[in-house]
Amino acid sequence: MNFKKSKLYAFLSLSLGIITHAELAYSQHEFYTDKHNVILDTNFEESLIIPVTIANKTYSFMVDTGASVTIINSHIANEITEPVKLNALPEHHQKDFGNIRAVSGTLQQNSIHFLKPVPISLGEKTISDHEIWIAIDMSLVSQAVGTDIDGIIGIDTFRQMNWLVDNSTKRLTITSSALPSSQFDQCIGYSDNYNRSPVLNLTYANGEVAMNVDTGASNGYVGQEFIDYLLHNTQLAEKIPHASLSVDAIGFNHTDEYVLNDLEFNGMPLGGLQISGNPGEQYALGMDFFSRFQQYAFMPSRMLFCYNAETIKQKWQKPHRTIYVRYANDNLEVFYNAEAMLADHGLKNGDIILKANGKSYKPPQIGKLNDILSYTPKGELSLTIQRGEEVKTFQI
Repeated sequence: MNFKKSKLYAFLSLSLGIITHAELAYSQHEFYTDKHNVILDTNFEESLIIPVTIANKTYSFMVDTGASVTIINSHIANEITEPVKLNALPEHHQKDFGNIRAVSGTLQQNSIHFLKPVPISLGEKTISDHEIWIAIDMSLVSQAVGTDIDGIIGIDTFRQMNWLVDNSTKRLTITSSALPSSQFDQCIGYSDNYNRSPVLNLTYANGEVAMNVDTGASNGYVGQEFIDYLLHNTQLAEKIPHASLSVDAIGFNHTDEYVLNDLEFNGMPLGGLQISGNPGEQYALGMDFFSRFQQYAFMPSRMLFCYNAETIKQKWQKPHRTIYVRYANDNLEVFYNAEAMLADHGLKNGDIILKANGKSYKPPQIGKLNDILSYTPKGELSLTIQRGEEVKTFQI
């Protein structure tokens, strides 16, 4: 989770209504599917967050292809199911989950708790074939995405359905069978393995790099060795001067950020792609990459990634400032910033943002608010904040 972008940066790398019409229209494309094929159709803001029903109670789960299994927020795990000891699991699970990695390193065993799975329902589909769940404190994730996150849908569930994302209308549609590939501009096969994320290939210069699909990450990340190679041998990478505050399952990290240039996907130039380096040599594409498509779909039954987009090329924008914001107590508040930096703007950590440039933002719109904070030119950003009992307005 990158607090500047207000999305989940990378959680685990190991690892609301039902539609009633038979026809779905998306921008300039129309997707035809029988209503009985639709499992769930729901809105999203930025992160893919869906309603999940467990024992007749609805929870908010994030769809994260960077997670191998279902994850339950440890704050509510006891109300959903019961714990299981690692040494009570089958031997292959003990091997797989005895050394769980996040992007920034290996998780301590005392921070991980294993749970007995119970049936869960996504819209019209009930899933009861999970073998193991994991419980982790996800309070920092909730702070970043502007919604209380109760759990994470991992790739073990992701592979059982087909996922159509419409960025132009902010709709996520989950179907039981794949849509015809003829309804998309382009389709490309992807690779997949047990206990691993799906993989798409990007090209750079005369080379190719395999990238995992991590829908729980805001920005992509690659191995630091690859970054160092590009910095010293090509003109394809440049370092962003200031490190970003991010969080994964281990906790907070200050990560070095880079802009990669001249990368292509399926013959389409990307322009500038912001990524971070990591010592674990993990490579992944985050939601900033997938947000470039008008619509896209993962269809595991056919191992196809399909999309509609005239271009996915974007120019990297240098932010004018960095002000971290979190979701807490139903508010969006300034937090996790160096006090000296905030003092230059007249702000303090704990200030509740009421309006930015005259507009109010709801917690799930935290990403839009962060874009306003980052990219509004100097001298043109107006912030109305509440500090205790006082309401103040600052021009930044």
